[in-house]
Amino acid sequence: MYKRLVFGVSLFLFAIIGAGVVTQSSISSASLLATRTPVVGETVPTRTPVVGQTVPTRTPVPNSPVLQISNFVDFAPGITEIIIKLNGEEILVLKYGDTSEYVYVPPGTFLLEVIAVTDDTRAPEDFLLAFANVTFELEEEYSAIIGGDDGSNQPAQIKVVEDDNTAPPAGKAKIRIAHFAPVDSVLANTAVDVVDEATNTVFAGLSGVQFGAVSSFIEVDSGVAYDLIVTNGSGTVLDLDPITLEEGEIVTIVVNGGGANQPIDAGVISSIDKLFLPVIFE
Repeated sequence: MYKRLVFGVSLFLFAIIGAGVVTQSSISSASLLATRTPVVGETVPTRTPVVGQTVPTRTPVPNSPVLQISNFVDFAPGITEIIIKLNGEEILVLKYGDTSEYVYVPPGTFLLEVIAVTDDTRAPEDFLLAFANVTFELEEEYSAIIGGDDGSNQPAQIKVVEDDNTAPPAGKAKIRIAHFAPVDSVLANTAVDVVDEATNTVFAGLSGVQFGAVSSFIEVDSGVAYDLIVTNGSGTVLDLDPITLEEGEIVTIVVNGGGANQPIDAGVISSIDKLFLPVIFE
């Protein structure tokens, strides 16, 4: 089971998984207007913005860093949309399971915030989900993966990693695995193995992978169907449809869901047709 997210056009593929694995369902746009009741005792966490740092008004230049952002945070029933802010400036709005195109960002260190959209009036400061001070360097490409839940199992978090989008050798593709399924409140109990079902062996050494981990890119043969499953001590957690990568394709598979509100699933983020969009900060 996976969702294939191609830059510029979001394409979602859904199927029904066999016995022992959770059946998937799509998200309706109508559910985005539901109002969340805050958890009792919930407070907005204290965070320290970068002292004196502001996001300047600028036109991106060719060597500016770029950032793509993926929303896999399972934080409330029927509320699946988030606002992304960079030093207080809104730069993106993403629904659950979506990945943005690459956007240009300024070099330097900035406060990145994830805000819940609770209704069309947007009272965001009551629903800060996650934040991080992040540093962007010239000529670098980054991914920010947002996952977790409301803290019942694993608190929402932002994981920023550098992307290696250099082309693989002829006849090859590249793949990496990210684990953002908040399936348990104890981090050690979130550990899973990624297994090649055809050979019944652990894929690329990905054994005991815990929530929040992102593997390095792994070179694989293009044109070959990879039939991967995610397992733990209790058996199969997720059975992905076989995936075949094109020559030169670069893919990130994000295992997600499994909290109180979203079924466990996997998002596939592909480099094919990726775009770079300007973001002008006012």
